[in-house]
Amino acid sequence: MPDTGELSFIDALRLRTDHMLDACTRCGNCVKACPMTEPAGLDLANASAIAEGVLDLLAGGRGTPDAERSLTPCL
Repeated sequence: MPDTGELSFIDALRLRTDHMLDACTRCGNCVKACPMTEPAGLDLANASAIAEGVLDLLAGGRGTPDAERSLTPCL
C-alpha cells in the first residue's frame, strides 16, 4: 500500500479503494462497528446491504441511499 503522508482523508481513501474492494468480505461488521450508523438512522439489520452499497460507491457506482447516508458524516 502506498505511503499516504499528508494526504486528505478523501485522497487517502482513493489510494486504498482497490485494496478495500478486494479484501472486503461484505459481512457488514464495519457498518455495525461504525459510530455514525445510529445517528444516521440506519437499520443494522441491513448492515451487509449497506456495506455492499458502500463498496459500490467506492467503485464509482450509484450505491444505495443507506450507503450514501452512512458515509455522509465522514466527508
